[in-house]
Amino acid sequence: MPEEVITPPQEIPPKPSGRLTNKTPLLVLFLLLITGVLVYIALAPQRDSQNPNNIGVEDEKAQTRLFFADAPALSNAVSSASAVYVLDVNITTGKNKASGVQLEIDYSPKEITILDIEAGEFIADPVEIRDKIDTENGRISYAITTPLGSDQISGEAVVARIKFTVPPSAASQDIGFSFADQTTVVSESTSLNILQESVDALFAPEELPVVVQ
Repeated sequence: MPEEVITPPQEIPPKPSGRLTNKTPLLVLFLLLITGVLVYIALAPQRDSQNPNNIGVEDEKAQTRLFFADAPALSNAVSSASAVYVLDVNITTGKNKASGVQLEIDYSPKEITILDIEAGEFIADPVEIRDKIDTENGRISYAITTPLGSDQISGEAVVARIKFTVPPSAASQDIGFSFADQTTVVSESTSLNILQESVDALFAPEELPVVVQ
């Protein structure tokens, strides 16, 4: 008598829930949205958290120039020993707006004797922050700013005037003034130095005005 082969019952897989099937497109869409947000954050430009005024800083390009007058002029105060000269330090801001200027000017104390430096017309009623003349090393340090609450300034004008004499021992030598690297023009719209260019000056003896007795 042949043996009876008993086939085990096959398991019938459960049908997928209609509730899960309906949520699958929503889950895919949600993942795509999350991915898009993460990509945007990764590629977006980062702001400088240490500079709260950095908005528009890149657009505030330095256009300001500092330069000396073409030649010194005679001062009204002329001593009998030697002529007193006045040299204008000029500024032009371009599209910049300035709120302060720090001048660091080098010269040769053997060829030039600095008497004084004073503010020009660029800043009305300026506040002097620094006024120092190092006669040993030949450095003028002069800083002025606009009064508190006043508007920033743009345009071209004289920012300062230097009064000096030339000793007889240097009467036949060239004299020069040069801007040091610490020279700065500041603006309230940026923490950066808006000074684009500074032009030094060198004068031959014949370029100095002669006192007419």
